[in-house]
Amino acid sequence: MVNAAQYLVAALNAADIVGHFDGPYVTELVSIDAGPGAQIWITDHDSTVAFELDKHNGWLACYYPDLAGEGAGEFTVIYSSDSTSIEEDTPKLIKAIQAALDGQLGEPGPTLGEGATS
Repeated sequence: MVNAAQYLVAALNAADIVGHFDGPYVTELVSIDAGPGAQIWITDHDSTVAFELDKHNGWLACYYPDLAGEGAGEFTVIYSSDSTSIEEDTPKLIKAIQAALDGQLGEPGPTLGEGATS
């Protein structure tokens, strides 16, 4: 059976975005390289991605511009939802990720991107 991490990585790959499952740790996530020292991390609101598809409770995607530098803890939420439909939520998440990868981000701080407060 496919879990949410596998579903998400496959959807990202179909959109020509390379995602990697990172876990199991305290937080399980899918990460995307977003430039030198930068990454986008994706989880649900319970800090996991290894759940059954029908247990989806929304995606949370955060952009970390400098994981190794002075601003290592700074991030920008680029997508946050409370959708229970992984099939409807994932394309919206991917659209926000594509915008972030295309440089449509501001400084770390408040949420950005379509669906940021859906």
